Amino acid sequence: MVADNSITGGDSSEFSEAQLNYFRRIKAMKLRSNVLIGFGIKSNRQFSITKEYTNGSIIGSEFIRRLPKDGDGLKEVIEDFVSGIYKG
Repeated sequence: MVADNSITGGDSSEFSEAQLNYFRRIKAMKLRSNVLIGFGIKSNRQFSITKEYTNGSIIGSEFIRRLPKDGDGLKEVIEDFVSGIYKG
């Protein structure tokens, strides 16, 4: 499920009411397949909201943006990012 109709990696850090209504409509369909939300998920707050409506989230651009260019501390950067998404 696409959370945003803009380009991936956009600047918005909040979901609009229209987006939340869309999430609610999809959830109300009670689809048999798992539903994942992607595009624009970049914070613990957004991740937490998506968990209310779906089976999971896809986080791409924000994860890539956080990776160190030189690879130094890669393991720690990944652990911090994932921990931050899950815990806030």
